[in-house]
Amino acid sequence: MHTNKRPKKREGSLLDVLRDRNIENKELRKQVADLESSMARLNEASRSSDLNTGVTTLVQQYRDSQDEVKRLNERLSQLHTDGPIKNHSSSGASHAIKAKVRHDFVRLKQSDTWFHAREEICKKLSSSQESPLAYKILLDILMEAFSNAKEAVGLFKQKLHFLMLNPVATHGPRAASTQQEIPNQFQDTFLEAVENLSDICNLDELEERVVAGTAEKHPLMSGLLEKGTYLRGYITSCVRLSWRMNTLKKPMAVSTNTDYKSKFNQHLHEIHMGSPKTASDVIDFFVWPTLLSANSGDVIERGFVFLKT
Repeated sequence: MHTNKRPKKREGSLLDVLRDRNIENKELRKQVADLESSMARLNEASRSSDLNTGVTTLVQQYRDSQDEVKRLNERLSQLHTDGPIKNHSSSGASHAIKAKVRHDFVRLKQSDTWFHAREEICKKLSSSQESPLAYKILLDILMEAFSNAKEAVGLFKQKLHFLMLNPVATHGPRAASTQQEIPNQFQDTFLEAVENLSDICNLDELEERVVAGTAEKHPLMSGLLEKGTYLRGYITSCVRLSWRMNTLKKPMAVSTNTDYKSKFNQHLHEIHMGSPKTASDVIDFFVWPTLLSANSGDVIERGFVFLKT
């Protein structure tokens, strides 16, 4: 007779397992808690480091700003004492700008734009390449551009003069100026500002005025005044050049008038290569004006003329 015997259960084995698991869970929880604590300390250290870096950066920027203020104050003091004339670097820059304008004046007469514009005009007029009227139209455009630019630069200087003398109000109307003239020691600085701003000015309105003046004076050219033609490109060049001539610290001027009326003067004129070889000393017409100093009247570049036979 068999009896069913169950294996004897070891006392405490289940409790031991539960105890062991509990201990393991506690150790895991402790490890997790330790890791979280370490991460918190690392994050705090990181934030502290960022803050320190930010503070260090701000302090450095403040010091740099203080140094810059000091340098500007020293420069301002020097301007009050010596005046801007002793600033040789700006004087050199002004001389370079003047030389560039002079070079561009000479080059425009010899440029492809000028030659192609003359061809367009002659084709429109059904005339020869040496047509006096074609030369006259090109010269009239340059003189029209110069006249308009001179007037516009005068207004430009007045506006800049006003901005420099009148403090900007953040609210309400602009505060009234107590000064009527820029102090003498800043006159050169003002003129340098005008000169250096010349290349970034929008001259579209000025160009349109020259186009309108040309259309009124030479109605036959109206079809060549649209954008994309050589003649319109020539007008753009004349406007830009004329503007820069008038914004120089020592402005330039163009002239087709002489002290000798219609007589050729070798100090003021050159004979254009198309002029008759057996010509007299009487000027028939100008091809290109004489370039002068607007202040002194000194000749910078001689003009080109045709002589009468």
